[in-house]
Amino acid sequence: MWQEPKLNWVKADPVNIEDYNRIKNNLAELREMAIRLYPEFSITVNPDKARSDYPYADEINQLEENLETIRKIGRASCRER
Repeated sequence: MWQEPKLNWVKADPVNIEDYNRIKNNLAELREMAIRLYPEFSITVNPDKARSDYPYADEINQLEENLETIRKIGRASCRER
């Protein structure tokens, strides 16, 4: 389910668990929206983190990779039209 993104980030804002889970889950929702328009593709979606957890660098990198995958699929499909 889509969650309203945080739009008022400032440099001093840390990424907390709620932010991480929201971003991760919104990327999964974007994928669901995209496969209605574009060919099937997959991204890696890890389980939600608990308050006692903290995302590791490889998990943050995975968010970036997922966003890049979605961007590339959309861009490639637009070029084919």
